[in-house]
This record gives sequence, C-alpha cells and structure tokens, in this order.
Amino acid sequence: MNDIREFVVSDTDELVRLDKYLASQMPEFSRSEIQRFTVRRADGTAPKFSEKIRMGDAFRVEIPTPKTDVATDNVSSDFELDILFEDDDIIVINKPRGVVMYPSAGNKTGTLVQNILAHTNLSALGGATRPGVVHRLDKDTSGVMVFAKSDAAFRELVKTFSEHNLTRKYIAFVWGVPNWEVADITGNIARSSRNRQKMTMVKTGGKPSHTEVAVINAWSRAKISEMRCTLFTGICLRTGFRYCATRSMAAVHRAWGRCVMQIYWNFCARTTARCYMPKCWNSRTRQPANRCGLKRACQTI
Repeated sequence: MNDIREFVVSDTDELVRLDKYLASQMPEFSRSEIQRFTVRRADGTAPKFSEKIRMGDAFRVEIPTPKTDVATDNVSSDFELDILFEDDDIIVINKPRGVVMYPSAGNKTGTLVQNILAHTNLSALGGATRPGVVHRLDKDTSGVMVFAKSDAAFRELVKTFSEHNLTRKYIAFVWGVPNWEVADITGNIARSSRNRQKMTMVKTGGKPSHTEVAVINAWSRAKISEMRCTLFTGICLRTGFRYCATRSMAAVHRAWGRCVMQIYWNFCARTTARCYMPKCWNSRTRQPANRCGLKRACQTI
C-alpha cells in the first residue's frame, strides 16, 4: 500500500523550491526520488517541483511502495504464456523475445517468472528472485525454457544442466557466408575489459565454451547466413561471441557487436524471409519425476 504524507508550509520555508522543501521534510529520499512521487495541492491540482512555495500551501505526497527483486511481490499477467508442456513437476514455455527472465535492476515487474507465477507455482529452491529457474535466455532471445514446479524436479534439472546431459540448439542469423558447412568452435569467454556489458574471447582465464555450428541457409548477395548452433556448454548465451572470434561474421545481437538490425530488416523485406534474433529452438532432456522423454521445438516467431 502506498504511503501518504501531508505537509503545510510554514513561514520559515516560504519561497523555497517545492522539491527542495519536500526533501527537507523527507530526508530519507533524494530530490530525484521525490520528483517521481505523486504530489497534489489541497485542491487536487499538480504543482511543478520547480515552483516557489508560500506559507500556508498544503501538499499531499503519495509515495509508492518500493518494488523488490522478490518475484512473488509483483506477480502479474502481462502477456499470454505459450505453454508447450506442463505437469505437476515442470512447465515448458516458449519465451517471447523482449521479455526479461526474472526481476533484476531496472526490471522489477513484467518478467517471465512473474507471469508464470500468475499461472502456477514454481519451486522455491531457485530463491526469492528466481524461483524454478534452472537456465536462462537473454531478453532479446526467444526460445524453449523449462521451469521446475516441484523441488525434486529442480534438483534433477540443475544436475542435468550442470552435467550438460541435454541438447540445446539455437537458430542464428549472422553477417557473412563462410566457406565451410560445419564448424566446431571452442575457446574461453569472459567479460570484455572495455565494455562490461559485453563478452569476449580471451586467451587466459574466463570459462570454456564449445559450440558446433552448421550452415542451414546462405544468401551470398546479402551476405547473410542462417545457422544451427548446438551448445555443449553455456554459462550465458555465447554463440555470437564465437562467431565474432572467426573474424568472418558478426552476430545479430546488441551485446555482440555492431547493430545490424536495420539492414537486416531491409533484407527481410526484399526476400520475405522471417529474420529474428538467435532463438533457442530445441531443448531435449529427461523429465525428472517420471523419467519420460521430453522434446519440444518451437517455431520462430
């Protein structure tokens, strides 16, 4: 519930800026925070924070309840879930592009986890921020995601992912047409020393990565290739960084180098091709509870 506070200006505060006055009355908040609050006069009108106040002015301040990283604190139904499979132990979702996995800095609401919680329960073993989460996809990547509903499923899925006892494949569009059909790309990946939001190949340190890449389609005139990437490791989605390491192409992803989306969309318009960010299209594992096989492929959307 929002916190409501009311203030009446005294003669000692006359001709002071409104935001400065409110900051003196609520020292626990900065002026920038206060400017995000809802402030009304006694007659219901909204004043400007830069205006000078006068003695006797009355203000009503509504302070919103702070949002936390606890997923259950902000459960919501912002979009319709594309459920590929569900039972008492797991739920398999076709994650849309543009949706953040779980609450984090700058994304407290509208995440995939919070929308799943509006539909069903998830295992608490993942923690308050990431209940049921055993793997992740970037915001701009769509694809198959499996979440644990029971604690037994969570334990088994974590073991499966840590042992790489599953198959994960991505469909990616990249610049360039290679002179090979299949490549086995390995190397160590760590955060870039120049841009901490990007990852890069390193000679020493980092974490080992291994991806097998197969060319599915190639458009030599547009210099674009469609590839199927089979990941054998994965702390984060690393496919694009390995492509960049070959020096023959740059992956279509904001965190992987220069942005090519505008040219890419122009290419789509000319060829009527459906071009998107890399997509996790196949995820095969064994269901933890009853051990039956589970294989789901999702269409590029």
